[in-house]
Amino acid sequence: MKSFLSNWKTTAGGALTVGLGVASLLGVKIAGQAPVDPQVAIGLITGGMALIFAKDGNVTGGSTRQ
Repeated sequence: MKSFLSNWKTTAGGALTVGLGVASLLGVKIAGQAPVDPQVAIGLITGGMALIFAKDGNVTGGSTRQ
């Protein structure tokens, strides 16, 4: 949980990306465009999950002091 809070920008970006992927799978039009291909939506979800669990090097274990 501490990693998610210290990397809140990366986590928020991942959550947004996952949300867009799930919305596309459900057929929601995003920005007036047609729903994306299911393979692209799965890619968005997978990439978003990677962002959620990623660590920022300069925040967690990097050289920048907190």
